[in-house]
Amino acid sequence: MMRALRDKSFMRFVLWMIIIVFVGGIFFMWGVREAGLTEDTRNLMVTGDGVRVTYQEFDQAYQGVMQTYYSSMDESPTEEESKRLRSKVLDQMIEEAILRHTAQELGVAVGDEEIMENLERSPYFQGKDGRFSKTAYLQMLEANRLTPQAFEADQRRQLLLQKVRLTLGDSILYPDSELDSYVSLLGRDLKASYVLLDEEDYERRVKATQSDLQDYYEAKKSRYDKPERAKVRHVLLGLPNNATQEDKDRTKATLEEYRSQVLSGKLTFAELVKKHSQDDGTKEKGGDLGWISRDSMRGDMREFENVTFTLKPGGLSKPVLTSYGYHLIQMDDHEKAVKTTFEGVREKVAKEHRTEKAGRMLFAAVSKLTEALEATRDLPKVAKEQGLTLSTTPWFDRTSGIQGLKDSKAVGEELLGLQVGDWAGPKSLGTKKVFFQIMEAKPGSGQDLLKEGQVPMTARKLLESRQEIWFEAFIKDQRKKLGVKVLMEG
Repeated sequence: MMRALRDKSFMRFVLWMIIIVFVGGIFFMWGVREAGLTEDTRNLMVTGDGVRVTYQEFDQAYQGVMQTYYSSMDESPTEEESKRLRSKVLDQMIEEAILRHTAQELGVAVGDEEIMENLERSPYFQGKDGRFSKTAYLQMLEANRLTPQAFEADQRRQLLLQKVRLTLGDSILYPDSELDSYVSLLGRDLKASYVLLDEEDYERRVKATQSDLQDYYEAKKSRYDKPERAKVRHVLLGLPNNATQEDKDRTKATLEEYRSQVLSGKLTFAELVKKHSQDDGTKEKGGDLGWISRDSMRGDMREFENVTFTLKPGGLSKPVLTSYGYHLIQMDDHEKAVKTTFEGVREKVAKEHRTEKAGRMLFAAVSKLTEALEATRDLPKVAKEQGLTLSTTPWFDRTSGIQGLKDSKAVGEELLGLQVGDWAGPKSLGTKKVFFQIMEAKPGSGQDLLKEGQVPMTARKLLESRQEIWFEAFIKDQRKKLGVKVLMEG
């Protein structure tokens, strides 16, 4: 279980999605409400009939997104990027506020049992038996500095938004004749113009002086220095909820007896783990927790860490109490802290500096191109204005992929849903970001989709397409109907 505390994928968000696509599920707006502030003590940023967004809520959401930005880019956004990002955040919050209002109007709610079902399905909270583990759940939340109340409030919010969208989507229908037309659409051959932005090209453009690299190294020195580390194993005996002092004393005494048996040679540490440890995540691995760095643990796990670094390789601790129960800790190996020098890691610094700068340049180019296309819907014109190379695809269909663009079959299938003049992007192809605009279309040379036994899949794609178009129009209409006004800009 404790190994899951270091699962870096938990609650991460993709930077491209934040800026370009910007999906929901990244705002933890329960924070201000949990604090018990009343509306008359907060500045309203957005108002409307049943729609409210306060500046405090916006700032909390925006700061959360900025933390993700910094973790991805390691630099502050430009003024233009910041303005675009704040606008996207505010639009998303308005949409969520409208959906919450709609949920009240429709009587849509999320019950406690739905929250529990959602938690039970999450792989992050499962024990060795594949079932929901309360211990794993609490450990994961603690590692991410969340309380169960706050996390479950956000889960309720996300489920409510999903539920109201599904409820609204259920009302979207289409005639059978439209399915025939959609099949014809997907069966066409297309030709498209495209602009390709390759991260490797931007890497080749990055020029860095010795001074640039030294400054970069000094700013991120902790990344290259190696902290003191210990490779450890442990035995865990958990405590019951609301454990009494008697429970604690009894568990501690049991572990002290086990420790005596190990020290006397009656029992090996591996045997002890296998027979008695209650940490299912490490039990079959001899209690192995891997490497723990100095100053990496939080809360009452700091005591676990402190005791660990008093041991020598092969040493065995006395019982250590944390919120998970009592532990016996055995140190397997130890590495001293290593302080690097610029010259010692110069090559690594140069590579990471180049990659980071190229990523930022690519990010800026994608953002600029996206904004221009949203305004003009004319890829050839925008490419010329921005000095970008415009290419044209050969004819392609849903099965062929796009000649000249590796691994592009899936992207080609997506483009088949567009009309002539529509644009799409950025589409990811390896290190490349590609923008397309459909220039020509003709009846397809491929097989008839309705004769391939793919009617259910094709019908689902059509329904999803119609639902998304309807939903965008619904939000736009509701902003007018509810009189949504932005009182202060983000």
